[in-house]
Amino acid sequence: LVIAATVHGRRGHPCRAQVQFRFQGGEPLKDYNGQFADGNGRVTARGDFTPLYQDSAVQDIRIFVPQRELHLTPGQTHHLEMLVSLVDTTSQPPEVLATAEPVPFDVTEPSEAATVYRFTVEHNVVRNLVRGIVVHTRFNVMGLKGGNCQLAVYLQRADGRPLVDRNGRYRAGDGSVAIFRDFAPQFPSADFADVPLFMPYDELDLPDPGEYALRARAVVWDRTTRRALDASPWAYFSVTRK
Repeated sequence: LVIAATVHGRRGHPCRAQVQFRFQGGEPLKDYNGQFADGNGRVTARGDFTPLYQDSAVQDIRIFVPQRELHLTPGQTHHLEMLVSLVDTTSQPPEVLATAEPVPFDVTEPSEAATVYRFTVEHNVVRNLVRGIVVHTRFNVMGLKGGNCQLAVYLQRADGRPLVDRNGRYRAGDGSVAIFRDFAPQFPSADFADVPLFMPYDELDLPDPGEYALRARAVVWDRTTRRALDASPWAYFSVTRK
């Protein structure tokens, strides 16, 4: 969103443009994760600015809102509107300076989807006296509330050759080394800020002593349809077997 406004008599006052999202007809969109919420739990975005003059024309207040943060029902086209207000935040409670007419727009929400935002590897972690790595994944799943989903992390040599599992404890369907966690999203748009999975070094099943260049990536699966919804880029790292 790009907002332009003229503000009078507020030189040096911290001000805010706030945008409330609602269905056409006035019902507000509800926030479910606190990322874009006002004090009443409604989906609201904000952009702060400070006028430099008594009469300031502010031309470029930019506010970014990911579509998933609207928390809309998947597989439908939604008729929405946004209500833009300018607020002087120095007052308690904040003083509303102006409110624009509602701006209508439509959003089509995809049926089922996932997005992996971050995937990292943490080294030399000890769990229950066992040393290994922890892989951290941040992701979002849409359209699968209550569904049968899975986060899988696949590990292999850096050149793409598989690591072969030898005891069945950390094993993918093709016999290679992998870690899994099943889950059921609780919301139509579910955010997972950090899902850590532990892999003992011994379970990498490295054949001989020495240093190994490895790689790993995360994949989010819909287990019902056996469809991969999204995958992270490969994360490269090295492990030394003594």
